[in-house]
Amino acid sequence: MRAPAIVLLVIGVGFAGLSIVALTISSQNPANSFSVADCMRNVPPGADPASVAGMCYGQAEAYNTGRDFFKTVQIGLIIVNIVFALVMIRFLRSNDPETLRKASIFALIPGISPGILLGIPFGIWALVAATRARGARPEDKPGA
Repeated sequence: MRAPAIVLLVIGVGFAGLSIVALTISSQNPANSFSVADCMRNVPPGADPASVAGMCYGQAEAYNTGRDFFKTVQIGLIIVNIVFALVMIRFLRSNDPETLRKASIFALIPGISPGILLGIPFGIWALVAATRARGARPEDKPGA
């Protein structure tokens, strides 16, 4: 029952680290900006400068909104993966199947699952292991 928890812990910590790296790289990239002035330098001859400026302003706003959304999503994923890793550490200390069951159900949620593609199959494995361990406890058996 500890093996799936260890794998999910590694996935959670690994993907938190990858999100931190992605956030750092995107913040340090000098090409990670779009300004109206840069856009206005490429005005085709004969184009109306006012309409081009409006178009450039719209493009700059859309680019900056997308960049800010990316940063927000990365920060959210970092928080989710760290909380998930902390829950796995809690399970490894307590060895409570109910904690593993809750964390494995969380790992099955697409979009916020640690590692998304890795979280789902290993979440199923952890859920099966937690269910088997829970059924093996003597206090759960009838007549005990």
